[in-house]
Amino acid sequence: MIDQIKLAQRSTIECTIDAPKSQAFVEHSKHRILGGMIINILSAIAAFHFQDRK
Repeated sequence: MIDQIKLAQRSTIECTIDAPKSQAFVEHSKHRILGGMIINILSAIAAFHFQDRK
């Protein structure tokens, strides 16, 4: 039962994170340092923010 709840939460989180990344065409890469990961996340947020809304 607990595994099913965790699986449902994981699916929701993955969909939420994947939507802005796929719409902004930000590619995923393996981060070697924490700063690189933060820059990638901030660039995805900025690109998603500046997209035209239809």
